[in-house]
Amino acid sequence: MKVVVTANKLNVRKTPVIDFAKKSNVVGVIVKDSIHESTEQHENILGVWHKIEDGWVSDKWVSGDVSSFQPTINKAGVNVQKYIDERFDGTNLKQVIDYNFLLNIPEEIKKTKGINSVIGIIDLPISTNLKFENILRPGNILTEKVPLSHSNFIAGIIGSNATSTIKGICSAATILDLTYNDVNGNLIMDDKYYEKLINCISLFKDTKVIINVSYNIDDSLQFALDKFKDLENVFFVCSAGTNETLRKIDNCPLVNSENAVSVGTASLEFLANNAAKIDSRLNFLLPILGYTSFKGNGIDYSKTNDVSSSWATSVITSIIALLFSTKQLDKNSSKADVLLLIKSLSGNYSDSYSFLNPLKF
Repeated sequence: MKVVVTANKLNVRKTPVIDFAKKSNVVGVIVKDSIHESTEQHENILGVWHKIEDGWVSDKWVSGDVSSFQPTINKAGVNVQKYIDERFDGTNLKQVIDYNFLLNIPEEIKKTKGINSVIGIIDLPISTNLKFENILRPGNILTEKVPLSHSNFIAGIIGSNATSTIKGICSAATILDLTYNDVNGNLIMDDKYYEKLINCISLFKDTKVIINVSYNIDDSLQFALDKFKDLENVFFVCSAGTNETLRKIDNCPLVNSENAVSVGTASLEFLANNAAKIDSRLNFLLPILGYTSFKGNGIDYSKTNDVSSSWATSVITSIIALLFSTKQLDKNSSKADVLLLIKSLSGNYSDSYSFLNPLKF
């Protein structure tokens, strides 16, 4: 059976206890509205306990009624699409597209534009034609054109600092080009190459480098992630897929890690009948939208529906970076801190197009 958390924060225990004041066997924390699979039940003087993926939780702060639980994807998504479509007709970019403007989070967070935050992008190389406030390329792979637009598309949403084209959410952040596939799309396997990337990440020891992973896992990506996943000052934001693939997100990179969050996309039609069937390990859910960003040459643009959650992953990456920029998160923040803080941002804060009500699922 599945259970949904009703408390703001709920301790996960190694074993059921007979005294809630006993904290020595607390092994983790889960947050409100998260759904978990209860694989075993145990009853003692404090009531029923549920065994979930990481330990045991008390029945007093969870509910078995998940049939009516519906994540509230912001209905204003239609306005977002209108905003993008009015500015890009598929051929010509008529006005700047400002993804920071579209966020539905407090203005005092948005206006930092990610200054003093650091965002790594694991992907193909990022075109040298894209403009950033500050980009570091520790692997020294320099190219104007890449065979696929994926890396440029992601980088544009996250951190482009163009004044008249695409404005990224964190246009004042430091971007790290963590290329793992070369300009021909081949996996880079040279250990000395990865040493350069790791040394660059290690320079930012007083914060966490937020690493965007907008691909499902395969052998090549796993090879690259193995180089970074145990570093002390990194936190990963990973793509989990869309609609049907969200029923079981085993292909999401680092899906069971306490140092990573997962991001999916879904249509309102899918959620109407399937919300309670989504894998409980999914952390964030955004609407499927058609985003506009840069093509492979870093100059032209395309509009593409987010059918794999790649673009949504870049949005959540950026929001987390903004929270580091405002010092609401720091190098000691846990995954539970990230989840709880982003969930608290949900609401209407401005007259913008309300791109996102951040959602902890």
